Amino acid sequence: MRIGIFEDSGYKNLQPLTYLRPTFDLRCGMYLLREKITYSLPGLEQDLYVRKSIEKLVAFKNPGLLVNKTGAGEYLFINGR
Repeated sequence: MRIGIFEDSGYKNLQPLTYLRPTFDLRCGMYLLREKITYSLPGLEQDLYVRKSIEKLVAFKNPGLLVNKTGAGEYLFINGR
């Protein structure tokens, strides 16, 4: 099973914090929202789904992850907000 962490149109409510980063890369306390999801579901591979305007930046910062691409297997999609 894989985790698909995505952001929806609600990123607009978090601007200007989300101009150059996805919503799941915002800090909530000590950890990023994405890190909290990963810690809650250990051992599962994750894929990231972001808007087109920051797709290349997110892929550059996360070289081991699929960005806006689907891998093989079952998915659990989680909203990154």
